[in-house]
Amino acid sequence: MVDSDELSAIKTYWQAVWSADKDGVRLSHAWNELLSVVGEMRVTELIKDYKPANISDPPPDGLTRNETIVRVEFVIFAKTEELETKLHAWSQPPSTSILPERFVFLAYQGDKLAMLPKLGNLIPPKLILGPDPAVSRVKTSGSRQRKIQTPIQVFKKET
Repeated sequence: MVDSDELSAIKTYWQAVWSADKDGVRLSHAWNELLSVVGEMRVTELIKDYKPANISDPPPDGLTRNETIVRVEFVIFAKTEELETKLHAWSQPPSTSILPERFVFLAYQGDKLAMLPKLGNLIPPKLILGPDPAVSRVKTSGSRQRKIQTPIQVFKKET
């Protein structure tokens, strides 16, 4: 992990390296500046770990490296241990709220309506489409209970 002084120094270093291109004097000066801030033990590690992906890109058309404003930014992600995570990726039953109010049954014989349309029951505004992952056992008809199995559990049993 880098502290704010190191991060500032490595940004300045990469800006100077890109602007210097192949100018050995300017590259050497950028190296020495970074070395003076982070020390000999960290300089190689920082350059290796914080190298911009596009450092070798040319300047925009019509501009030289000296005319181009260079910005170096890093995205620093939190450590995995510091993240708030769920124990299970699937935490609630699948559901939908995009359905009609009700279905209508239409029966045809040939091109003619064979019977009057039959209205189905009202569909709830939020319809549950599968099992609730928080429930490990489900009552079935009768008094028996059976354990819910996920596809991964079924697959593991077969192999």
